Amino acid sequence: MKIVRKSKKKLIIVIIVVLLVVSCIFFAFYRTILMASVSNNFTSNSKSINTTNHNNSTENTKPVSSGISSSKEPNQSTPKVANDVIPAAPLGNFVSNHHPNMSGSPSPNREVSTCTTTPGATCLIQFTENNNIKSLNQQTTDANGNTSWAWTLQDAGLTVGKWKITAIANNGDKTSVSSDAMYLEISE
Repeated sequence: MKIVRKSKKKLIIVIIVVLLVVSCIFFAFYRTILMASVSNNFTSNSKSINTTNHNNSTENTKPVSSGISSSKEPNQSTPKVANDVIPAAPLGNFVSNHHPNMSGSPSPNREVSTCTTTPGATCLIQFTENNNIKSLNQQTTDANGNTSWAWTLQDAGLTVGKWKITAIANNGDKTSVSSDAMYLEISE
């Protein structure tokens, strides 16, 4: 009886391992197919943050470039995703510190944001407090689907308060949205 039980346990473990290996191979194959559908490289040279203010249904956009850097290098080629592809839901560390303060002491006012989605799609990080909406500039993801921003609270136009964080991936008229489980809570 004990031998039969041990054999069944071993068989179950072997089946689980095989299923895990097959799943990994499937996802690697799926990603390869997805990347193969990406074509028509183009150049992105984005180095700024667009701050959008949506108070009382009035939209003001001003580029901010002081102290901002992005993951893109000038003339780095990024793929263009086919127009009919819905971008993958954005993933990443949308902010590096959920409890910064404006003075930068004791908690830094500098942030790093990352977004991963479908290669060649665009991504932006948006912050909402009541009717006030600010966002980091929209950037095109690289061949691995990644982009990032290095910025300060002041550069993004954020103020003291509790801001909802949302990442938005776009491909033409196709959009995928993810929200951070935590708020960006900015203190003095």
